[in-house]
Amino acid sequence: MTSQYAEISRSALALPKPKRARLAKRLIDSLDRASQREVDQAWAVEIARRVRELDEGKVKTIPGKRAMRELRARLRG
Repeated sequence: MTSQYAEISRSALALPKPKRARLAKRLIDSLDRASQREVDQAWAVEIARRVRELDEGKVKTIPGKRAMRELRARLRG
């Protein structure tokens, strides 16, 4: 462990819990961040899959009002 790492760790652990949580989230986000291009490509693949399933009759649509009613019922539990 480098002295710089040790110092950063000590400083971070001395922060109040909310600030440590915010720092932890920021650090994790920096590891998981995908480029906008990767995100766009992933969505293009997902959209194509969903359209294909609709075209092949594998899934059926329902009216938006019914979908919202069912979602609200699920959320209420």
